[in-house]
Amino acid sequence: MKTVVIIPARYGSTRLPAKMLRKVGEKAVIEHTFSQAAQSRADAVVVATDHAEIAEVMQKAGAKVVLTDSSLPSGTDRCAQALAQLEAAGESYDYVVNVQGDELFIPPAQIDLIINHLQPEMQVLTLVQAIKEAAHLHNPNVVKAVLASPNANNLRQALYFSRAAIPYFRDQAEVSQQLNLHTYYKHVGMYAFKSEILSELVKLPVSGLERVEMLEQLRWLENGYKIAAIETHFSHLSIDNLADLEAAQAQYKV
Repeated sequence: MKTVVIIPARYGSTRLPAKMLRKVGEKAVIEHTFSQAAQSRADAVVVATDHAEIAEVMQKAGAKVVLTDSSLPSGTDRCAQALAQLEAAGESYDYVVNVQGDELFIPPAQIDLIINHLQPEMQVLTLVQAIKEAAHLHNPNVVKAVLASPNANNLRQALYFSRAAIPYFRDQAEVSQQLNLHTYYKHVGMYAFKSEILSELVKLPVSGLERVEMLEQLRWLENGYKIAAIETHFSHLSIDNLADLEAAQAQYKV
């Protein structure tokens, strides 16, 4: 099966404008992310951007770049539009791996983890990680994944995603006890999409659950699509705000 990593790189960002072009060391954030992804076993790596300056920087860095509409609402939509352009140019891929452009420290082995677990019948595959810190359990910015029992390949079907701490502990145990009594998982937002499924997903209207939780994957579940999950033990910093950028710059110097 042929895989392409598509890195959505939107110029606009409410919390950190032009973050893809912010420098960490001598290279822009998006350059670091591309360099990491290029070391994976994917058959191709493509940057999908809505901005000429990002395109120019990445072309100089040797990346294949696809220009996409600035009005697209999500990275998933950007990946789908980029895939359509690649297919129109005669390129064919079985799976698209969506790696966010601000994942500048993403280990190539994490991308390989998701690629290595792809199977022909899979619609969507994503990553989860066990929650170890009590502060994360009730943090709405840490998305929790409720999963079915693992199969022989340690893959688990996602039953639901929520910003709330679910399952709910009826006996109201202390948070630290909850983590000892039950394994909670946080969602690590990297996806692999079967190519034809990706094209279908972006045509679905916003669903009720998605509107409440503001999680696009709930739209897919509500419409009957299956999301498989594999546990990852990799941890790395992504950039959402200026504090994250400063942390990344400090980490890069070490």
